Amino acid sequence: MTRLPVVSVAAAILLTACQAIAPEGRERPSVGTMIGASSSLGAGEGWLVVDRADLVSPERTAPAAGSIAVSLDHYASLLALPGAPAELRAEALRRAAYLRIRQAAEGGLQDPSPLRAALDHYRQLFAEFPGASGNDSARYQMARAYEMLGQRVEAADTLARLLDDHPASVLYVDAAFRAGELYYQERALTEAAEAYKRVLARGSEAEALHALAAYKLGWTQFMEGRPSEAATVFIDLLGELLPSPEDDCALDCLRQLAKGKGITTHVELGRDAIRGLTLALMAQGGIDALARRSLDDTRAPVYYWALAAALLERQRFHDAAATYAAFAARYPEHRWAPVFGERVIASYDAGGFEAAAMTARAQFVETFDTGAAYWEGAAPTEAVKGALRTHLDTLASHHHARAQALSASDPPASRAAAHASTRWYRSWLALLPEGSERNLVRMRLADALLESDALAKAADEYRALAYGTPGFAQSDDAALAEVQTRYRIAERAQGEAATGVTLDAIAASRRFAAREPAHAQRSRVLLRAAEESFDLRQFDAAIELAGDALRPMPSDPALVSDAHVLMADSHLASRRFAEAESLYDIALANPAASRFDSVAVMERFATAIYRQGEAARADGERARAADAFLRVGEKAPDTALAASAHFDAGAVMVEAQDWRRASEIFAGFRARYASHALVPDAEKWLATAYEKNAQPRAAAKVYERIAQRGGEPSTVRRAAQWKAAQLYDESNAPSDAYRAYQDYVAAYPAQTDSAQEARLRLAEIASDHPRLPGNALRWWQAIVAAHGASEAKTTPFSELAAARAHLQLGRQLAARAERIQLRQPLAVHLRERQRLMQEAIAHFRHVDASGFDDLVTPASYAIGATYQDLAAGLQRSERPPALRSFEKDAYELLLEDEIYPVEELAIEAHRRNLDYLSEGLWDQWVLQSARALSDLVPARYARQERQENIYAQFD
Repeated sequence: MTRLPVVSVAAAILLTACQAIAPEGRERPSVGTMIGASSSLGAGEGWLVVDRADLVSPERTAPAAGSIAVSLDHYASLLALPGAPAELRAEALRRAAYLRIRQAAEGGLQDPSPLRAALDHYRQLFAEFPGASGNDSARYQMARAYEMLGQRVEAADTLARLLDDHPASVLYVDAAFRAGELYYQERALTEAAEAYKRVLARGSEAEALHALAAYKLGWTQFMEGRPSEAATVFIDLLGELLPSPEDDCALDCLRQLAKGKGITTHVELGRDAIRGLTLALMAQGGIDALARRSLDDTRAPVYYWALAAALLERQRFHDAAATYAAFAARYPEHRWAPVFGERVIASYDAGGFEAAAMTARAQFVETFDTGAAYWEGAAPTEAVKGALRTHLDTLASHHHARAQALSASDPPASRAAAHASTRWYRSWLALLPEGSERNLVRMRLADALLESDALAKAADEYRALAYGTPGFAQSDDAALAEVQTRYRIAERAQGEAATGVTLDAIAASRRFAAREPAHAQRSRVLLRAAEESFDLRQFDAAIELAGDALRPMPSDPALVSDAHVLMADSHLASRRFAEAESLYDIALANPAASRFDSVAVMERFATAIYRQGEAARADGERARAADAFLRVGEKAPDTALAASAHFDAGAVMVEAQDWRRASEIFAGFRARYASHALVPDAEKWLATAYEKNAQPRAAAKVYERIAQRGGEPSTVRRAAQWKAAQLYDESNAPSDAYRAYQDYVAAYPAQTDSAQEARLRLAEIASDHPRLPGNALRWWQAIVAAHGASEAKTTPFSELAAARAHLQLGRQLAARAERIQLRQPLAVHLRERQRLMQEAIAHFRHVDASGFDDLVTPASYAIGATYQDLAAGLQRSERPPALRSFEKDAYELLLEDEIYPVEELAIEAHRRNLDYLSEGLWDQWVLQSARALSDLVPARYARQERQENIYAQFD
């Protein structure tokens, strides 16, 4: 029997100890298998990381005989053996180091010394046996010791050394992945990326860790600031993880894939890879970065969708819309291009970008319309048709609403918006089958045509809807809209074309009224047609249509009034004045209800009545004409025609010489229209009528008003004042005549003859009526003064008036002188009497000098009588008292001497009157002078007096 060497015994002991730790026949666990079995993957800082378990955690067998400490003692003894084989010593170092690591792990890492001892063993191992087999496992465990001590960089570097020194090691992939994890944890991103790349470089060998390593590499490169490389990694990874969407994959499927939810394995990994890709692409500018890449067409929709969704989630609405749009632009024929087109719209809507959304809708409609090139003869899907209808509705409604909003502030922009809406309405109609919805859209199209100023097309569309679509719920609205539109066309037409389009509008109104007998607007439509017919001078048609508007009678009083006004106007224009008057009467019963200008209507009412008066006057029926003219003022008193009609009524009565009625009418005219321009003419006719009707005093009052009117020519006013005074005089109204003459003199003192005549008449009236203000003397003096002031312009009448005034003034002075009694002292009283006598005689001499036959004789007589009175007065004068007899005689002789010359002067004056006999003058004053002479000189003139008496018998 062969004895085993000692070393073999030691080796057997060592192997027996190791079997208790790592039994033979069991597969060594690796990081890959550990990850595959683990369900504890978690997210951290955007990364999926693996729980940091021990690098190798083999399952234990049943408890071995002896403890770790016993084993360590065995290995220590073995290492202390001199001359131990190299392989045995190297294995002992590895085993001892491992047990130290295990000892530390089981102790809860409370004591780091076992780990440091393990590291010392590994350092001794690598120093003594650098090329020993199993060193790759030792490096792996050494890295574990460093990690357990918290020295992750040293752990990662140790794993990197393993990769460099043992490229063929079965631990290579696990070591590379663990190195990447440790480097990343320490933010050594470049080293981490290199480690992950080493995993990927092993191909099928790293199959279990390939996806995770690629995922980790992508995030590492992204964090390192290399988004383009990261995006490439993520795209390659997703190419492996994402299933290829089947042709029948629904939209929800696409959405799920874009969220990573459709991945059958590595669900969290795939979802986060999509997230990483979107972030990498956004870091490069988003859609531009994606557009530059060569993509697998089957998975491209997912990438675009995912990127757009991420942008949308961050409220980057424009970028999201651009991303969706970029897919449709890059793959214009793709079956999901319409879906992406809708997402463009939805993105803008989500951001509230209305204008951009509308532009996107327009692009969608143009690109995917049922007749667009996209379909290439294929039938559009129902989903796209539904989307088209929705978007066309939105487009048309938007532009239509904008047109309505701008109608007042910006008419050109409003019309442009309405025109745009008509395009979308027409496209919408092309997708709709016959039915109620189609008719409603046609109605909206007609409204848009109207607002876009395509009036004729709008009218035709309304008519077709109203009369060509049985059962259309809004046909009555369409019929009314046609009427309104055709009137708008008529309002804009000019020249000969205006008549034709207006007749079209009237015809539309008749159609509407016939079709809608109970419509609330029927009467108004007919009334408008009547108005238009009136404007076309089709008066009978206007009367017919307005009358039809009143059947049945509308409840609106304004409409009723307007219809009667229109019929009245039509009759007036047709010269049927009586019918017009009757209808105006009805219309004006409630003038406030009419929309017409009630003042203008009243004027036309007055015209209708006035024209009847004109017709009656033309027929010679003056009384009937006057009644019609006066009816204007009764029924339309506030019209401009009322006053002239009243005046014309008086004028007609003047023509008929019915002075009584003429005066009544003109008096009424003046009372009612005191400030009217025709009042002056009316008053002249009124004065004439009063005169003709033997009412001088009434006429005089009118003439006085004429005289006081400032607007009349001075000649008219003067003549009127003179006429008033004469008529007052004629009507035996002395006070009024006196006042009128006085006013005339005050107003026209320079009118010599008439003013003198007025003064003369004033003096005469004052003489006859002493109670009147003033006195005759004043006027006699005024006559003389006026005559003297105008000597250069004297007239025969002024001379006569002045002579008469002098005669009267002389007589008054003579009478005053005669009333002065010659008492003592005689000289005083005689002097005053002589003064008055001289003034009187001076007046008489003026008369005598005038040469008027009927005045010279009374003047001459008055001179003689004045002297006679003085002589008689002296004869009767009071004698001085207490005269003695001789003194009395002497006084009487002296008095006779004074009386004699006076008597001689009297005789001379009376003789002057007798001299007129030779000139053929004979009147009472000559006779009175003869009698005076017979008393003064009886011996000579008594016989002559008898002769004068004979003459007097023939007087």
